[in-house]
Amino acid sequence: LASVIYLFGMAFPQRLSTAFKIMFPLGIISALIATYLITCSPQIIFLLDKLPESFIHRVYIWKNVIALITEKPWFGWGMDSSAIISNFKANILQFNSGETWSLLSHHPHHLLLQPLLEIGIVGTAFYLLTIYIIFIEILKTPLVPKVRNVFITVTASYFTVAFSSFSLWASWWIAAFLMAIYFVKLESVGSKS
Repeated sequence: LASVIYLFGMAFPQRLSTAFKIMFPLGIISALIATYLITCSPQIIFLLDKLPESFIHRVYIWKNVIALITEKPWFGWGMDSSAIISNFKANILQFNSGETWSLLSHHPHHLLLQPLLEIGIVGTAFYLLTIYIIFIEILKTPLVPKVRNVFITVTASYFTVAFSSFSLWASWWIAAFLMAIYFVKLESVGSKS
């Protein structure tokens, strides 16, 4: 994915920013639809036996989290509450291998489900709008095409990983992305002089 985005940016540098403005909202909507299909479609659930236990575990976590979201959809359970909820609301999943895993670990392993669970629809809307505005402002910054392409590629990779791993609020995860933004801004200042 990252390579395709980078190559597209090199081939069509003036179109990458416009494509990103359209692809960001479409990516969010697609991720929600894909998560719903993965967790609710009988055809997909039937295929789970053929996948690694770690992926199956995530699917069951997501199903559990979706059920929890429906209990408090508008404002969620509270910031960073996943770890607390996992202590009193999570069931145990037993695999054929004999391993048992919680149906909600310390976080949902999903970029959209975690804010929906913790800060609800209202908070998630503000969260996504803030991210979108930050990206648009960065894309308005005059950048060398290679720097812009690297930034968009890193962003795409960051969000791709965030849809199946890590806590959204992990300080090192946030810091990694802020460092990418900092280096882009630093490069834009460097290219002006």
